[in-house]
Amino acid sequence: MDWKYGTGYRNWVDGFTVESNIGDNNVTMKFTNDNEVDVEELEYIVLFYTNGELTRITFPQDVSDVTSGNTVIKQEDGSYNYGQNGFDDYEIYINQAHTFGLPV
Repeated sequence: MDWKYGTGYRNWVDGFTVESNIGDNNVTMKFTNDNEVDVEELEYIVLFYTNGELTRITFPQDVSDVTSGNTVIKQEDGSYNYGQNGFDDYEIYINQAHTFGLPV
């Protein structure tokens, strides 16, 4: 078995800064890559709450090629909360931020 194939995979999630704001039924997020490497794929989800109850979890969203030192801005709509009108709180989770290949 050749283990060299998978040696470049690494999760860099700890090297990201996340900032966010509530808009009109949405959340705007800024993901900044503070790592010294370019991240090939960032995956995040947003949890929406209404009156303290979880009302919606977004499908995982992928962002490709987040280069070192750069910021990506994304927005998630919170108006589709399973019959609820809007939301009053949210949480953002980065599931993974990884590289696939061997480090250069």
